[in-house]
Amino acid sequence: MENDLESTRQSRSRDVWVLAAIIFYFAAQMCVRVAIGPTLELDEAEAFWHARHLAIGYGAQPPLYFWLQWIVFQVLGEGILAFAALKAFVFSIGLIVVFRTLRILGFERQVACIGMLSLGLLPEVVWESQRALTHTVLVLTLTILAFRVALNVLTLGRWRDYLAFGLVLGLGLLSKYNFAFNILGLICALAFSAEWRARGEMRRLAASLGLCLILALPLVAFVYFGPDKALSSVHKLAIHGGRSLMDPLLYLAAFGEAALGLLALPLIIIGPMAVWKGLNTGDGRLAFFWRSALFTLVVVLVLGLMSGATAVRGRWLMPVVWPLVVAVTVALSMRLADAGRRNLALGLSALWLTAAFALPYATLRNPGYRNADISKLLSVVPAQAPIASDSIWVLGNLAFLKPDLDLRIAQEDDLPDTLVLTEEGALARKVAAATPKRSVEIPHGNRVTLVVLTGGLN
Repeated sequence: MENDLESTRQSRSRDVWVLAAIIFYFAAQMCVRVAIGPTLELDEAEAFWHARHLAIGYGAQPPLYFWLQWIVFQVLGEGILAFAALKAFVFSIGLIVVFRTLRILGFERQVACIGMLSLGLLPEVVWESQRALTHTVLVLTLTILAFRVALNVLTLGRWRDYLAFGLVLGLGLLSKYNFAFNILGLICALAFSAEWRARGEMRRLAASLGLCLILALPLVAFVYFGPDKALSSVHKLAIHGGRSLMDPLLYLAAFGEAALGLLALPLIIIGPMAVWKGLNTGDGRLAFFWRSALFTLVVVLVLGLMSGATAVRGRWLMPVVWPLVVAVTVALSMRLADAGRRNLALGLSALWLTAAFALPYATLRNPGYRNADISKLLSVVPAQAPIASDSIWVLGNLAFLKPDLDLRIAQEDDLPDTLVLTEEGALARKVAAATPKRSVEIPHGNRVTLVVLTGGLN
């Protein structure tokens, strides 16, 4: 008995070291972000512009990330540290939950680490999410949490599991619209589980969905009362006005291209090893990983075809396919000898470490938006003039660097008394005839953004 207790303590102690390594990794990434770049990325500028106040909705993005950023602003102040700290916290929670889920399912520590590290096979996770993304990081973590609590619903089915399920689903909807795909996919995965159906817990599931809807009411209200703002990013789906016989083919082609781009690294690295060694797909502990990923992919395909969409981006699929990548990698590791597992763990660790060193190097070589020379724009902006812009990146950086400016989102009737700053685009064409007019080039990295200043220059 004493030997068993000692073994359990040692196992938990070693797990703690894994969790500490995760926290250290993202703390280091946070410090690097604070040290590099005086200005804000696109997503950071959007967060700064919106998250300085609380509202039920802000625009094309659901509000949860901005609410969390507002909370962090109250603690750490409105600076780059607050942006970096929130992302590091959210990201580390996601990886910790993957590791702990695999450990709770009974996998050895090394296998659980391999499953967690396999998320690095997705470039949208290991590179883009660490480099620039915000809402996508949050929705990834919430899909991981949703999977975890759904697993509790499947295996335990307690009331508190269903309430936790509803809570996470509601938060997921508040994080990003495409989380709805995961809700439907997880429900289908539960419905096709004989173990869950045999318990007859439909009322508890209905309570979960009811709690989800209650939590999502701010988003529902915002969409209902301001559909133009809330749904302003629907154009990214490339839904045409009239249906065409080509639309389903275009969507399938876009879906395939996005999926291949996202899964290229797993296919290149894991694919040949899986063919050579085979996969232990019969391991019941991984069944819910396979089922939830495949059902969610089917939901994305069917709803995409029904909507008439013709465009898909890889980052939209990232919260959908992560269980598939984890399941394939864990199933492969179960077929490897100890040396093979160790080499696989080292290889996957190398991906994360390479990104950790490459990100600051890439930022120094081509900082992009992080070192935009906003001073050129500030030098020609009157301190007291009302200023409007159609670029959230411009507004966010101006507000970040000079909080006392009178800033607002541009409207078509802002001329002639308001100074309008616009990147080349629709609004720039509409105000092109207004005078006086001038332009300022803002260099950032290897690119230059041209900002047109119109009206209010006298």
